[in-house]
Amino acid sequence: MNKKILIPTIALGLAISAGAGWAATKAANSDMAQKLSEKLGVEQSTVSTALEEMHTERHAERQQEISNSLDKAVSDGVITSEQKTAWQNKHAELQQKREQERAEYKQWLADNGIDESKLQSYLGKGMGMGMGGGMGRGGNIE
Repeated sequence: MNKKILIPTIALGLAISAGAGWAATKAANSDMAQKLSEKLGVEQSTVSTALEEMHTERHAERQQEISNSLDKAVSDGVITSEQKTAWQNKHAELQQKREQERAEYKQWLADNGIDESKLQSYLGKGMGMGMGGGMGRGGNIE
């Protein structure tokens, strides 16, 4: 694959993975926090806080990886620093749109009296949820 396409494509993939997984991770962490707090005999809020901190740290690491990849693309002459800035701005814009769509979806669920957490065992946890929860796994099969 052409080097001028490869590096930005990898950076975009990293960015999408980091952004798209945020809402899914938050839901999974809530479920995980509850299970861990029960198993460990620790307050759920303590576990939730620890998981949120770990996620925040990982998110910062991923953002640094993306920045490093884009810096390399600039230094290799694949993109200009202006293109890097434009890419970062577009990525931030798309992330905000995803967050807005997720908020609208959550509001729609609330407006329609649907508890998404109760549906997870029937529908699976969704793609990107990790721990075997994607692609229909984790359904209500005995």
